[in-house]
Amino acid sequence: ITLALFGEDHTIGNALRWQLMQYEGEVDFCGYTMPHPSEAKVHLRVQCREGVVAVDVVKRALVDLRALFQDLKGQFGESLGRGDYEQ
Repeated sequence: ITLALFGEDHTIGNALRWQLMQYEGEVDFCGYTMPHPSEAKVHLRVQCREGVVAVDVVKRALVDLRALFQDLKGQFGESLGRGDYEQ
């Protein structure tokens, strides 16, 4: 399946590609392209094993990425609160 993600760039394309490739037992291939540098659009290509619905795997990847980013945001906030950073 190839999905077009409008209004997006390499940030979400690469993050989604990485997350989808974590599902080794389900995803055989995942890659993305940006058709043109001045166009905010990502083409995400996902090839899954037989019996796996690609759209469902992409939805799960988005949910998993959201959880990952929320956790990262929480850890970052805690670190800032403790003063664990260099100025």
